[in-house]
Amino acid sequence: MSDCSSTKLERQGLIDNGFLIIRDLIPRKIVDNAVRAINSKLVTDHSHQTLASGHEDSVTDLWNKTPLRSRVNELTGPLKQDPWPVKHAQIALVAPGSSCGKTPDEKHSNFVPWKGWENCWHIDGLADPHNAFTPKGEIHGFTALVGVLLSDVAEPLSGELVVYPGSHYNLARIYGREPANLTLMRKEGTKSLEIAKKEQQSEDSKRGRNSKWPTPVHFTGKAGDVVICNYLLAHNVAPNRSANIRYAVYFRVHSTLFPEGEFWKCFRPVAMANPWHDWSGLRDVSCPARQAGRHQKHCTCLEDIREEKRSCVGRVPHAKQQAPKKPNRNRINVATAISMFPNLASDSVEAIVIAHDGDADVVIGELLKINIS
Repeated sequence: MSDCSSTKLERQGLIDNGFLIIRDLIPRKIVDNAVRAINSKLVTDHSHQTLASGHEDSVTDLWNKTPLRSRVNELTGPLKQDPWPVKHAQIALVAPGSSCGKTPDEKHSNFVPWKGWENCWHIDGLADPHNAFTPKGEIHGFTALVGVLLSDVAEPLSGELVVYPGSHYNLARIYGREPANLTLMRKEGTKSLEIAKKEQQSEDSKRGRNSKWPTPVHFTGKAGDVVICNYLLAHNVAPNRSANIRYAVYFRVHSTLFPEGEFWKCFRPVAMANPWHDWSGLRDVSCPARQAGRHQKHCTCLEDIREEKRSCVGRVPHAKQQAPKKPNRNRINVATAISMFPNLASDSVEAIVIAHDGDADVVIGELLKINIS
């Protein structure tokens, strides 16, 4: 059983690619117990398709009674889920013929994968017709998606998770560092991902080292293998042309930097701009203020990212020269805005400050509207 710490090479692979696969982490006995519990309900109801309740200890034992929690903690740092046993998990079953075409009588799958399925990737926590938990106007972010295989997946196109290496940086660039696109993501949910998908499709001919969208990776392997993904990593579920159900369980965990209260209904704009900001176990890429033991109110990461972006734009070769702008002294930062509106969710306040580039008049006006309503 692989219960040792992550190596330096594994950590760097996680940073670069956005995911880390750990083989043979979960003991077979605990895997079998979880599958037994799922199968016992398979012919009686459909609760396995949603969330495992606190009574299904054989499923949540995958997190609570294995090295999984400690392996994730060493990368993410402290989590909201740490003080208590985890009580919920997503049980994800993919039936044979899923995402495949139908025979002419439309009664049986012909086990031919849908054309273009590779472009149907997503990230979790966005408003979507198939997601009853996230309404438009909200992003339900988290820190890491942790998947556990409960069945052997011997080859691709067996209903396995598919991840897109490096896409966490692309989505941070396109959405986290572009306030208008981030606002669109909140309003439109998964529909807003078309911006990134159009870029991906336009670069299909550049597959290779210079492509911003490398070839996807299929999470095949043995029962008990684990994948740890950054929240912003684009992912998908492959069609299942095999004869077997793909069994897996997913945990979504949150850094302690998420606010109090219903933290699972929030997102952190700074973690959308820097996907590793909240992962204190990755010291080279996470928040420097936190690494120095300072409170998050002293974190200027988001402001620094935006300033760096403005500076880079100013250095574009042959750019049309413009007269320097007069300094705008009527500005507001995130910490000040949060202190002015303590009854509003901090992530909502932060998002509005970012969306309007700290323009005090506009930001305060928008926050007053929300506060009054």
